[in-house]
Amino acid sequence: MLPASPEASPPQAEPAAASSHLEITFDHGLKSGLFVVFVDDKKVLEEALSSKSKFLGRRHGSLHRILPVDPGQRQLRVQLLWEGKRRSASLSGEFKEDASRRLVAHLGPEKEFWLEWQ
Repeated sequence: MLPASPEASPPQAEPAAASSHLEITFDHGLKSGLFVVFVDDKKVLEEALSSKSKFLGRRHGSLHRILPVDPGQRQLRVQLLWEGKRRSASLSGEFKEDASRRLVAHLGPEKEFWLEWQ
């Protein structure tokens, strides 16, 4: 009888990197458009925008998404495209492990576009 050979242990799976989350909110009055988000120059969201007509011909639309983001210092860039126009805004932020950060995008009355943490 041969001695029992030690069984090869199955390969150990690498622990999954803990994920942070980016919560993005954008309220707008655009009839249609495109909202594109980059994290560290990698496109992570491309979303078509639309809105509904409200009181006195004003329009209202909103976008709310939650995206996974690796923890650490990240550079964010958001592009907004509509009716042949393009605006872009950037900022950076630290994402802590297993935590969320909320980013709000704004389009002002003169079509200026900016981002802020909340």
